[in-house]
Amino acid sequence: MVAASVAPEEPVVWLGAALPDLGAMGRFRLLGSTPDPEVTRGIAMHHRTDDVFHSHPWFTGLMSRLRASLKEAGLDRGAARAIAHVGPELLLDGELLRRPGQTDAVDTTIRLLDEPELRARLRSLVSPDMATDWIEHLASVAGHPSPPDHHDPHAVAQRLHRILRRRPRLAFDADQVAAAAACLDAEHERLLSGVDELMSDLIRDVSAPGT
Repeated sequence: MVAASVAPEEPVVWLGAALPDLGAMGRFRLLGSTPDPEVTRGIAMHHRTDDVFHSHPWFTGLMSRLRASLKEAGLDRGAARAIAHVGPELLLDGELLRRPGQTDAVDTTIRLLDEPELRARLRSLVSPDMATDWIEHLASVAGHPSPPDHHDPHAVAQRLHRILRRRPRLAFDADQVAAAAACLDAEHERLLSGVDELMSDLIRDVSAPGT
């Protein structure tokens, strides 16, 4: 979603905006800085966007409703909180990727990680003892295109099951995937109807002076 406020001719800024999420995928925490000002600008934009998005009524309302419905469907508190937080984010990303040109732009950005010199400039983003693993992780990410199905609540529920099974406090059973998908699906129409207003608010607030 960050990419919507960055011009298509600024792929390195897009990459910087994606790095915190790419780090989270590999369970890396970004601690340092980079000598590349465009990457630094993108990372800062990611954090500004997160601050605005996570306090936006669209997200807080959706998350609250989902958390309640997931708990009613029998999922544990930890799993319900995780699905209610990450599920709408993945669905939103999936819908935005369906818009003209977005998938190509994102894939072009991620392929920048094929460049060893660029990856080397990103070493300083993690602690020295994690740098080699971090670079290997970025190289592996470069080979994966954008997911084609994150607009589908059932695909998102299955992906969350795979991701969260490594986190005992957040994991949920395979036989609960259908229930999770049903809860996400129940909110999907409301999610779709609010995307344009949400994006307008994010672009306005993230771009505002002093943010």
